[in-house]
Amino acid sequence: MSAIESKIRKHLFKQYEGIFLPQQIDKHVNNYVQNVQSDYLIQKITPFIVTGKILDIGSGYGSFVLSALQNGYDAYGIEVEAFEHEISKERASSQSVDPCRFSHGSALALPYSDETFDMVSFWNVLEHISDYKLALKEAKRVLKPGGLIFIIAPNYCSFRKEAHYHLPWLPLFPKSLARLYLKAFDRKTSFLDDYIFYVTNFGVKRFLKSQELSISVDINEKISKGYAFQSSKINFLVSLCRRFKMEKFLIKFIFLVKTNPLAHSIDLIVKK
Repeated sequence: MSAIESKIRKHLFKQYEGIFLPQQIDKHVNNYVQNVQSDYLIQKITPFIVTGKILDIGSGYGSFVLSALQNGYDAYGIEVEAFEHEISKERASSQSVDPCRFSHGSALALPYSDETFDMVSFWNVLEHISDYKLALKEAKRVLKPGGLIFIIAPNYCSFRKEAHYHLPWLPLFPKSLARLYLKAFDRKTSFLDDYIFYVTNFGVKRFLKSQELSISVDINEKISKGYAFQSSKINFLVSLCRRFKMEKFLIKFIFLVKTNPLAHSIDLIVKK
């Protein structure tokens, strides 16, 4: 274990005591410090943006930005939490990357000029922003025309485990009741109070449309681009729909399934 990873683990055990279980902290480190999550995200964006200038909002420990740089992207990150920001700069220096690629600041007031980036990402961060609408407006402002915003977040209108406490959660669980529920499991409520802001598929989609932004999901974009899927069954289904001129119906059906109000997650590609 590296000195940086040891420092992160110590911080996480202190920060998430009474919130995460020890095995969840191990998983958090694997996903967000090591390359498990960042490798997946690079694969996610590659079919849509091969090169370009990227801004990762809520860049955390810098894993996605560092992976993006290794894959030829001109990547930058911004993080509001001081510890995470300092770690990302430390990790950058250890990899001979300019630490100035990481900014300390808020998604609500991005320190970048208009139309600077080809892509902006919110990887599991939108639910931690007190005013997600303002954050999306800021993302739109710094995005070039034709640029893309990628969003992944838990959909709090669904029946699912809460993404941080890992307990079964009701749709839009009233926080007054949720606090009692968490206390029954001996979990601290501070993270719910200070860091979780409910976002929903319906609400995010409606707001993006009000900003005259087009919305899609990655599988539909891949179908439109003629992308070859790893699954032969999906490839067969797509070719069949094309043969019978039902491709538009398939795309519409997939969009409705992936973005319905009770979908497990918010997973959108947004075009300016």
